[in-house]
Amino acid sequence: MKKILTVIFLMTTIIVNACWFTSDDWKSVYFTRINDTDCTPIFGVYPSYTMDNEVGGQVFPLTVYVHIIPSVTNGLPIKEVLLQWKFTTGTRWKTICTLADFSWILSYNSGVVLFGRKGVNPAGIKTGDSLVFRLQSADDISVNAQTDVDTSVIGLNGWEKLWLFSATVKGIRR
Repeated sequence: MKKILTVIFLMTTIIVNACWFTSDDWKSVYFTRINDTDCTPIFGVYPSYTMDNEVGGQVFPLTVYVHIIPSVTNGLPIKEVLLQWKFTTGTRWKTICTLADFSWILSYNSGVVLFGRKGVNPAGIKTGDSLVFRLQSADDISVNAQTDVDTSVIGLNGWEKLWLFSATVKGIRR
C-alpha cells in the first residue's frame, strides 16, 4: 500500500509540474502594448516584476501587442493562444479569439499583433465601461493559467499580472 501511495504521489507531482509554466517560463508570454500605451513589464529576479497593466482610457477597437516565445523549459512552441474579457465587476469571461494550430512558430521578442490591428472589439461595450482582459497560452504539455477560474486585474488563482490588463472605454471607433 505504501508503494502504491508513493507512486500516486509521484505521478501527481509530475503531472502538476508538466501542466504549468515554470519560473523559467514566466517571461515567455505577456502583453507589451495596448494601442499606443506601453505596458511591458520590467523584470527582476523571479518572481519580481514591475508592470502597469491598467492601461487607462482607450479607444476601441483595441490593437493588442503580445510578447510570445516558445517555452523556455521544454522548448516546445506555443500551440494555442486565447484572449478573453469581462467587465471589471463581472464574473463571466467571454472569449474574443482563440488561435491554434499555427503553421509557424510563435517567436516574437518584441510585441506582435496576434489578434489583428484594431481587432479586439467586445460586443455590447459602451463609453465609460471598465474591462479586464486575459491571455492564456499553451504548448503541448503546459499552460500558463486555467480559464475555468476567475481572476482580477491584479492576478489571482494562478493568473499573473503579465497575462492581464484593464482598460476603460474612452470611445468607440465606427
